[in-house]
Amino acid sequence: MRGLLGIEGGHWGDRLYGRLSRGQGFFFEGWGDLSPWLGGALMERLKTPHRIEIEWEPARRVGGASVRQGRFASPLEASLLPIESRAAHVLEIRPSGHPRGPTCVHMAATGDEGFGRRLKTLATPLLEAGIGSIILENPYYGLRRPNGQRGVALARVSDLFAMGAASIMEGLALVDWLDRQGVRQIGVTGVSMGGQMAATVGALTPLPVALAPCIASHSAVPVFTEGMLSFGCDWEKLGATHASPRQAHEALRDLLEQTDLRQAPPPSPGVSVVQVAARRDAYVPQRCAHVIHRHFKGAELHWLDTGHVAGFVLHREAFIRAIRRAFERLDARR
Repeated sequence: MRGLLGIEGGHWGDRLYGRLSRGQGFFFEGWGDLSPWLGGALMERLKTPHRIEIEWEPARRVGGASVRQGRFASPLEASLLPIESRAAHVLEIRPSGHPRGPTCVHMAATGDEGFGRRLKTLATPLLEAGIGSIILENPYYGLRRPNGQRGVALARVSDLFAMGAASIMEGLALVDWLDRQGVRQIGVTGVSMGGQMAATVGALTPLPVALAPCIASHSAVPVFTEGMLSFGCDWEKLGATHASPRQAHEALRDLLEQTDLRQAPPPSPGVSVVQVAARRDAYVPQRCAHVIHRHFKGAELHWLDTGHVAGFVLHREAFIRAIRRAFERLDARR
């Protein structure tokens, strides 16, 4: 099997966390039904615009902020999602009295269930800059987790495609919804997998947005076939329908090529991009940050001298600065 990039020189925290989480067992039920995702079907689905209407619960005041939860039907075809995942759940927090102020959509990282982590570490600090947030719960996670799923480990490869497609379509629909509400400064951000989802939303939306992908890959290929997360894949199960785990590895690589950001059309020149990447990342190879940087002309790229996990835990201020900087650059272009 092809060597794992970034493992030897990766941050010790990434290697330790990777070894401790090997038992998660991604794709423990194998490939699933991949027929809806063959032949480049992923990007064709993502390009289709969808409008949503959000059913909001009554807002509550928390300090100087207004907080409310809502739900809407996922734009992805219902048949491609488990019934528990078909309704998208969001939490909105914004400075009281500013319903059309700057607002950032937050996409979820791998394993990030619920709203609490992003609310505490990113959305609440952004209030100090007058930036509101809409936090999206991923399909297959939290309120949207299917019955019988073992924790956050996706059971089938087809689930990964459904999760990614639904999340991106929902992110695009939220950007469109904010625009229709009269919000004129819209942002999209995410960390790790959430950063890849955010980058894809930023590439596909026709609207000018402030984009801040943090420690993100341009594609699922290096994440699941080269980095530490590849150790969490059930290669024996995937190899049962191929000649060997090695052939399953190559088949997965080929299949995931369609998640590459470069499969999307050239992004709008109005997108303001500020990236954060980690030099010693053992989950996302360094080259991924360079691919994103080249895809978005004029993007800023800021490096952290750390790993993926330590970036999550110790460098969230850098993520907040990137989001704020992306909004500043967006505002300067008006």
